[in-house]
Amino acid sequence: MALRLGMGSLGRDRNPHPFEDMREAAAWFDILELNETDPVKIARINAQKLLRL
Repeated sequence: MALRLGMGSLGRDRNPHPFEDMREAAAWFDILELNETDPVKIARINAQKLLRL
């Protein structure tokens, strides 16, 4: 719910992560029902931009 709210209000390019524990976040993220491109955009592209990789 938090992810969908974030995507709806901020877009897929700027979405806050609702978890602090990475194991909990990874397990939660793995069961989401997202289209093919959103997980890559949320989990990889946002990190690359944030960390300037």
